[in-house]
Amino acid sequence: AKVRSSPIIREVGQTYRSHGSKPRAQSPGIMQWRKAEYTERKPGMVSAPAGQSKAKTVGYVACTAAGLNDSSKKHASLIHRNVPLKNSFYLMLLIFGLTLGTHVLSSIFMEQNITQSCQPSNTPADMKKISSGSDLSEQVDQDDDQYYRPLSRRLPGVQTYLVKGGDSIYYKGEASFDGAPIVVERFKLVFFSIPKVACTQWKQLFRRMENFSDWHVQGGPNELPHNPESNGLTYLYHYNTTYASHIMTSPDWTRAMMVRDPKERFLSAFLDKALSNDHSYIKNVCCRNDPDVDLCVQMASWNLTGFFNLIQHKCDDDHWKPQDEKLDSKYWAYMDWIGHVESAERDAENLLTKIGAWEDYGATGWGPTGTNHIFQEQGPHNHYTNAANKMWTWYTPEIETMVEGYYRADYENPLFRFKSGVCVTCGNNIKNKKKRQG
Repeated sequence: AKVRSSPIIREVGQTYRSHGSKPRAQSPGIMQWRKAEYTERKPGMVSAPAGQSKAKTVGYVACTAAGLNDSSKKHASLIHRNVPLKNSFYLMLLIFGLTLGTHVLSSIFMEQNITQSCQPSNTPADMKKISSGSDLSEQVDQDDDQYYRPLSRRLPGVQTYLVKGGDSIYYKGEASFDGAPIVVERFKLVFFSIPKVACTQWKQLFRRMENFSDWHVQGGPNELPHNPESNGLTYLYHYNTTYASHIMTSPDWTRAMMVRDPKERFLSAFLDKALSNDHSYIKNVCCRNDPDVDLCVQMASWNLTGFFNLIQHKCDDDHWKPQDEKLDSKYWAYMDWIGHVESAERDAENLLTKIGAWEDYGATGWGPTGTNHIFQEQGPHNHYTNAANKMWTWYTPEIETMVEGYYRADYENPLFRFKSGVCVTCGNNIKNKKKRQG
């Protein structure tokens, strides 16, 4: 407590007047004692008078002010010199310091444990160098030619609150058939389908695994097998967020996805959505609000440059959206399997064998005669690889650069293992292509 500059101080039944910090000459002993007492004590380090609690004493003035009436005096307390609280205060300060230090050290340790494998010693903190690997759990080596952004490691155990209601993988959107992942509970599989990445055959497979007799049907008024309202498949949003979090983090479940080279996927989207079916898709989805619809369609379908300008500035669509946007960043650490369209036949067999579904649903029953295994019919004229054979027809080095920049996030995702900076239509690659064709 602090004595202000102008009160009259009562002490031991005698009254002395204080002017600023100088006491009157007739009271040196008492005033010096009071000054020493104020210097020694600090606010809060007081003991309560008899019959009062400490809470009522702490923060009160250290002496009564002259001129206060009886009712006002009830709100003041004298400092008792006999029972200081210094020791208790220091003990509480020590306990608080130890507790705070423990929490800080624990937080630092957890942060280092989570990000230990993601911070390379010779690269910036926001980049990571790794080489291609066939399994997500492998310890990958450094590759000086390819940069990938770091991904945090998955936390141990099953997480209960990972999935939130506003997450993209838990959203049931009418405009997109491929927002949330498909859940095949009998095989504990969670699959993230991506448009223009063999999603039709994957959904046919999952409908077959769920024993739908019309699993092979494609198109029609029910938009099979894509429309979630009619395909009969189960999606992550059909579960509450607690169990959805269990599905997304439990080691008993397999979380899978198939991806495709960004340049081939972009070209496939152009050939399928801008050129085919009398340009109906881009006309209805991208150009319908344009002041000149016909000009918009004509420019977008003329070449890849026109199509690129359209999607970059006017039309965001799942068929050409970067594949990296499929998941919120916190989920990448929990992915178990990522295949590639370019090796779909081998990769699909690998996944289905892993979950125990290959013999019954993948090894046979596919193709025109029903004797092929899934993706076996994939060849030079198949829908899924035809774009690769047309790269030299539609691409130029300049367009390759633009497209690669647009899909930068795909190239930087270490789980995709895409190689950036490779120009397919440049110099030697064109000569090699002509030799193969000749």
